[in-house]
Amino acid sequence: MKKITVMAAVAALGVLGGVGIVGPVGASQGAVVVRGTQTPVSSTPLDPNDYTMTGGLNGGWVQTSFVLLGLTPSGGVRGSGTEVFTGCYDADGNGACGAGDPTGTINFSFTYTGRFDMSTGALLHGRCHHPVTGGTGDFAHVSGVLSFHDDPVTGCSSYTGNLRW
Repeated sequence: MKKITVMAAVAALGVLGGVGIVGPVGASQGAVVVRGTQTPVSSTPLDPNDYTMTGGLNGGWVQTSFVLLGLTPSGGVRGSGTEVFTGCYDADGNGACGAGDPTGTINFSFTYTGRFDMSTGALLHGRCHHPVTGGTGDFAHVSGVLSFHDDPVTGCSSYTGNLRW
């Protein structure tokens, strides 16, 4: 998630695999539960914070802003910002965006908390909360929230949440 940006702030002072979707197949039937994995596009420090989403959401994820709200001497970090998902809701669960899958962008705000090893900069644990702030295309009227948990071993994050459009 915010690991790369947060690690830069710390320096200045995970594989779970996509687990698919649960819930109604048609968005018109109400809220859907989405879950899966967010994987960094590269492991290069200070890259542009781009990620690949698999599972209920398939596509790309970009961090568009990050504000460091707090950093403790013990490595605790708090931050907030904005992010954008571009892709589809994998309605048929086949792992790809197809003709019947809703597509577009979903905008999020987020709050992040984590802890880093101050001697190495390594992530010890992190999580964030992502309320939906808007969308385009099939997600023009989207609402909901996603929660992410970082896996310090793999560098990936698992996500789960509810979306309605």
